[in-house]
Parts: sequence; C-alpha cells; structure tokens
Amino acid sequence: MAESETDISSAAHRPPSVWSRVAGAYRQTSGWIATLLSVGVIVALGASFGPLQARASHLTSAPPKVRFTWPPLAGFSSAEVAGRPEPMTWVNAQIRSGLEQTVLGSLSSDPFDRDSLETAREDLARTGWFRDDLRLVREADGLVRVNGTWRIPAAAVRSGGQDVLVTSAGEVLPVRYPPEASGYKALIGVASPAPEPGQAWLGGEVQAGLRLLDYVSTLACAEQIAAVDVTDYGANRTLVLVTELGNRIIWGGPLDEFNPGQAAPAAKLARLGEIYRQHGRVDAGRAVLDVRLLDGVYVRDTTGVMARSRQNPPDAKKGDRARAKKPGSR
Repeated sequence: MAESETDISSAAHRPPSVWSRVAGAYRQTSGWIATLLSVGVIVALGASFGPLQARASHLTSAPPKVRFTWPPLAGFSSAEVAGRPEPMTWVNAQIRSGLEQTVLGSLSSDPFDRDSLETAREDLARTGWFRDDLRLVREADGLVRVNGTWRIPAAAVRSGGQDVLVTSAGEVLPVRYPPEASGYKALIGVASPAPEPGQAWLGGEVQAGLRLLDYVSTLACAEQIAAVDVTDYGANRTLVLVTELGNRIIWGGPLDEFNPGQAAPAAKLARLGEIYRQHGRVDAGRAVLDVRLLDGVYVRDTTGVMARSRQNPPDAKKGDRARAKKPGSR
C-alpha cells in the first residue's frame, strides 16, 4: 500500500508533456482574444448608443400629452363615461386645467427624458392634491398618464379672510374662496395659520370641528348647520354649532374627550333631533341654545340670561309618560 501511494505521488511530479504545454498556451491565448473582443463590442456599443438615442428621440419626439385619472363623483366607479366629453368628477374645469398645465410645463418632448418626468411629479405633489402614491408614466406614443390617491375636500376653514378647503383629516388643499362661497360647511374662529398644501392644520381645533361636522351630518336637519365655531376650543374645549341663520348651539367639548358635567355626545345629538321634530328647526328659532348639560337644553335670551327650555330630553319625556300612567288609569 505504501509503494502504491509513492508511485501516485511521484507521477504527479513528472514534467508536463509537450502536448500539454501546447494545449495550455492555446487556452490562454483564446481567453485573451475573447476578452479583447468583448471589450471591443462594449466600446462600440457605448460609442453608438448616444447617436442612436438622439436619432430615436428625434424620430419619436412630439409635444407631450397628459391624461389624469380624475376622481369620480359619488355613485360612479369611474369619471370617464362613454358619450360624455367632460369627466364626471368633482374637480372643476379650472382646477383640472391648472393641474394639466403644471405637468405640461415641466415635461420635455424627449421620450427618454426621465428627469423632466420626475420634475413634473414633484411639481404635482407640491400642489397637495395627491397622497404619497402619485405616479407619472410615459407611454410609447408620448402620452403621460397621471395616477394617484386624491385628497378629497370635506369642509372649508375660514382663515385670513378666505375659506380654505381641507380634507376630513384637516389637510390643506390649494383652493381658496371668498367667505361662504365654497359650498362647504365652514370652521370659523381658527387661531393658527394655514400650513402648506398637503399638510395637516396644527392645533387640533380644526380636526375637532371636522369630527363634529361629520357627527351631526346624520341629522335630518344637517343642512341647517352651516359651521362650527372653534374660537373657545383652546381655552375651554368648547365647540359651537352655527346655523345658516346665524343662530348658535353650544355643543360643548370635543367628541373624543371626556367632558365632566356634560351629556354624552349621543344624548346631545338626540336633543338636536328632538328640537327639530318639535320646532322644524335645529336651533328652535332661538339665537342661542345650550345642549351641553346633563339635565337638558337651555335657552339664552338676548341679554345672556340662561333659561331651561320647555323641550325635554328624550329620556326625561319617556320618564314623564311612565309616571303619568298610574295603576287603574285609562
């Protein structure tokens, strides 16, 4: 066994034959040639790519076109309806034109120009209309499609003598109207200034007012409520409903906080519904109502004196009927 191992070892140290040396040199030379050919091909492609790109750009360049996926009106799955030249969207023609010009003003006619496409996206994102999933895609025919999640207006915040549209989360949109001209319910008495478009209003008062507007929107008389006054929110955590006649309903504390000495939000909402059923108006035709307190609704006259309203809260009325039905009565 030892001799066999020695023979194998000694064979491994024999000098290579002539043919082995020739084969090794051939393989090495072939590798050099292949490498040189590869480098030559890469250099040639690199040198020709620029002229080819320029020629392709020249052949396919055309004035850019843009097409937005507009948000549809409520009840529609798409804003594009066959046979209608105008999209079925809540975005009016003036805003649509402005957004289209924002994109077209940044795009070049070069289909290979990704920088201008990215610039157009950044310009569009700064408008505040879109959330973070905004995408611009250039198709083969030069059409640029714009897709993304839209921020939807929910109310207007009166600030600086204008009504600024905001989303349900209090994010600012790039649309301003003269007071009471937006068609949206308003938040008035906001102390903090408007942030940049797409940013949420700071201070919490706007969000508290928006939640209250959404909460009372279930009332049959919701159209009589025009605004929420948040003037006293910072100092006393008090919100006030304002009707379209200018009458005021003191609601009290925000919906998402515990408010000692005040009725629950559901009880306040029920009181407003009962007032409307009795009087045909959510404010009962009074300048100031107070629905905050545990024991019912109070009316404040023009001198500021508070008096208990004749309107009883629903629970109290139920109790009165129960007490009136004595045993043996018809």
